[in-house]
Amino acid sequence: MNIFIVLAIVLLFAKIGGYIAKKLGQTSDVGEIIAGMILGPGVLAIFSPTEFFHHFADIGIVLLMFLMGLEFDMKAFERFWRGGVMTAIFGAFVPFFGGIILASAVFNWPTTTSFVFATILMATSVSVIITALDDMKCLKTRIGYTIIDAAIVDDVLGVAMLTLVMGVVGKGTASAMTFGILGIEMLIFFAAVLILGPKISKLVLDFGKHLDLRVKEGHLSMILMILFLLTFLAHSIGLSIIIGAFLAGTIFDKRHIKKIEHEIYSMTFGLFIPIFFVYVGSFLIPAALIQYWYLVLVIVIVALAGKFIGSFLGASISGLSFKHSTVIGTGMMGKAEVALVIAVLAKSMGIFSSEIYTVIVTSIILMVIITPILFRQCLKRFYK
Repeated sequence: MNIFIVLAIVLLFAKIGGYIAKKLGQTSDVGEIIAGMILGPGVLAIFSPTEFFHHFADIGIVLLMFLMGLEFDMKAFERFWRGGVMTAIFGAFVPFFGGIILASAVFNWPTTTSFVFATILMATSVSVIITALDDMKCLKTRIGYTIIDAAIVDDVLGVAMLTLVMGVVGKGTASAMTFGILGIEMLIFFAAVLILGPKISKLVLDFGKHLDLRVKEGHLSMILMILFLLTFLAHSIGLSIIIGAFLAGTIFDKRHIKKIEHEIYSMTFGLFIPIFFVYVGSFLIPAALIQYWYLVLVIVIVALAGKFIGSFLGASISGLSFKHSTVIGTGMMGKAEVALVIAVLAKSMGIFSSEIYTVIVTSIILMVIITPILFRQCLKRFYK
């Protein structure tokens, strides 16, 4: 089928799926992924995850992580960092170790597969509960900021762990020295980008003013240039592309981005993100889901319980009350973007089989659906 017809169908199904999901009180991601499953080889076979769409999805991943870095609010983070960091650390590593035990000891999955699966359980998504926080007037409260801070730290920890695991896979040797070298490379890359990045980005954006020939394309081109350059540098030294993309978003002064923020979001969510989520869904195999439904159930229970227990403990240790810790523990159970990005990268590297990928992504979708419902009830009972 002609590539332009496929793109048109993909965008149509993605946006309709996203619209239906929003009407049902879910995030648009869920509808777009389901649209991908319907269009993919497992059902209608209209869309096939070819190399072209693989590269398209990679750009979607990079832009998505860039926007997450762009939304990082350092002032809010500094205000509630203690509760957020403690919640994140416990909320990340309790489900991580639970995931390793479940995958390796119960499911008998390979070691690398188990580690990547456990990394997915570390992730948290603010997007699945931010609407509930806003509706209940809790977004700009200690509860809201603690959850957002913890989710950001969780994502950084998850990305760092993913980088270490996939770096070891790429090097082909799993040893303490390999992990150590990758860890040092990652710390140096973080420090270099965070120290030099803001200065370089300001110079580049000032230069971009002279390239605005029609509208604001000079600024946009320079931002994308820095984004793609940092993504390339991260990949070239054996780190994950999402490390470079996320850090690229953190180095820009938000005042410089403000005037073209609309263009960035429109380009990303109008084209690349819908195709990325359709790409995610296209790998799902309905037959495997029917066959292994019980694995999905077990994963959802372990993931939600592990995240709640870890986050609850972290919030309690940081000094929050039982009620507030319960609310935060429930809010931290959500997973979406980062977890899906990790799953897709693992699938593309051959770490996840089609069956394992289907089970894991379906589990993530269920958690996206379940978490806001539980969180709203928890807010009503313990916070209001």
